[in-house]
Order: sequence, then structure tokens, then C-alpha cells
Amino acid sequence: MKYLTILIFIVLVGNGCAQENDDCENILNKTIELSESQEDLEIFLNNFKTLMYCKFDSVDYYMFAGPHNDFSMVGSLLVELSSQTPDTDAGHTFNQLYGIIVELQKQDGYKEIRKIAESSLILLPKKANLSNWETDKILLKNIGLDNNQIDEVFKFISQNKNTDKTFQDVLQFIITKKQNPKQIETSSIVILDSCNTKTKTEYLGGLFYLTSYKEAIKCSKKLNKPMLIFFDGFACINAIQMKDLILMNNRVKPLINNNFIFVKLMVDDRTILKEEDWYKSKYDKQIKKTVGQQNSDFQITKFNNNTQPAFYILSASEEIIAKTFYDLDEENFIKFLIKGIN
Repeated sequence: MKYLTILIFIVLVGNGCAQENDDCENILNKTIELSESQEDLEIFLNNFKTLMYCKFDSVDYYMFAGPHNDFSMVGSLLVELSSQTPDTDAGHTFNQLYGIIVELQKQDGYKEIRKIAESSLILLPKKANLSNWETDKILLKNIGLDNNQIDEVFKFISQNKNTDKTFQDVLQFIITKKQNPKQIETSSIVILDSCNTKTKTEYLGGLFYLTSYKEAIKCSKKLNKPMLIFFDGFACINAIQMKDLILMNNRVKPLINNNFIFVKLMVDDRTILKEEDWYKSKYDKQIKKTVGQQNSDFQITKFNNNTQPAFYILSASEEIIAKTFYDLDEENFIKFLIKGIN
């Protein structure tokens, strides 16, 4: 199996990372309205994403998003819906579509794919070490790696025992090195070296970032430098592509390291925080207990968006200078960064 195929497969068979902010209570009662217009199609897809986000978990969401984030399998669901349920004057509802999906989940094939996705969610965020290697080796097999590839992961971890990288980082490094070894090099100047921070981390390849927004603000004010905020997701292949193809680019890395307080916030980090750090969200009134929940809530409340990958350039006073989302055009991303430098 090719490495790129493995990478796409292990991140939940999908690359969509948007979570629509709609009313979960009303989605089941909405009528499915489709026509040949692009506008109706977009409304339907947004409602379907809301259905998946509100009524299913993240594993189901990414499985239905598909490898191109186009939700292509939804068409077969609509065909199934039309054949199994009578069409009334009021039309079909998302509640009926919900029932179709629930039945689909009972099938063996669905359960098998879900097993792969669940193994990915467990393994990818974990720190890459050998303390639970026998268990991790099983998870690596579950997500599609063969014995030779597993041996390569083992060799890498053995040679980098003090690394703070996750299994996702290790797999990305191995894949990127095979595809474009010339891009694996470090930048010489790192602006974060001028700040006394606790969460400074080096991304494999020489890109440095913080994982605390509070630390980023302090550093930004101290150095009078803009912040670059990256909302990332372990289970988001769009984000992985941008890290490998854009952030690891030898023209982009120095621009970030030399000019920005770079902070990377994972929206699906399941690390549970101390109870005194929990809080009730003003957005959905839910208690936010994990790192990912709080990062996601911050993105929603601060930027009115919950799509990954998302990049925001902020001034030291936390004013938004520029923003961009999924875009694999190197020149476009450089132009975006320059807005924060000038």
C-alpha cells in the first residue's frame, strides 16, 4: 500500500473538517429540498453536515465526508431514502434520512471501516514512544500499515526516544521524507526563542509553535509581533495536507519562524484538563473539559467559525489582520503571511 494512501486512510477516510453551527434541535424536522440549483445543493449539504455533527460522532462525520470532502456517498443515501419511504406532499425529512443512516451503521462493512477510523482516533494523538508498543502495533495494523511500515515506525521511535511527537507526526515525517526529502530541514532563526514559554514545540521539519493562546498573547505583546493562529485537527486530512505541502515549504517556514508568534490549537485533542480549568461555554452552554473542546469553543466564539484548517493573523492587541482556510497554493499562503508582516 502506498504511504499517501495509508495517510488518507488512517485519518478517518475523509478530509472534511467543517462543523456547521446550526440548531441541532431543529435539524430532524427540516425538509429535504433538492433541485438542479447550486444554492439548493449547498443548503442541503450544510444541513446534512449539521445532521452528522449533531446526531453522530466525529468518526461517522469524517467517514461520510469521503476522501475528497464532497460527501459523495450521500447520493446513495438519498436513493435509499426514496426507495424505502413514501414521498408525501411535504417531502422527505432529515429525520427519515437519519433513520437510513442508523440502519446503515448496523451493517458489517460499516462496522469494519469504523474500526479503522476508531483506531486512528486512538493512535494518532498519542505520544510516540515504545511504552505500549504491542498495543500500538495492533492499532498500526488496524489502520492499514504492513509489517515493513510498522518496523519503520518502530525504528524511528527507537532512534528518537526523547521526542514529544505524536504517532501522526511520526507518520507524516516518514511519508514526507519519502516524497520530498529536500524539504526536511530546519530554519536558522526562530522568533519564539526570544520568549520564555512552556509550550514551545518543534514540528518535525523545523517549524516552531506554541500550544497555548495565552502564552502567544504574552509573547506577541513582549516582542510586538503578530500572532499566527492555526486551528488544526488530528483527524483532518485537509490540515495534514497544508502542513506537509504548505507549512513545511522552505519558503513558508522562515516567514513563520522569523516573523510570527505561531500557535497551533488542536480542536480534537482529548486531553482532559484539571477541573479548575473547566468552564461553561457561552456558545452552547456545555462544560468544556478537554483541550480540544476549549480550542474549538475558542474558535467559534472568537472567530464565528469552526472549520479546520483555519489560519488567523492577529495583532498584539488581538485584532484580526487576515485569515485563510484550506488552500494548497503556495503563493496564496505567502501573500496571506505578508499581510501580517507589512
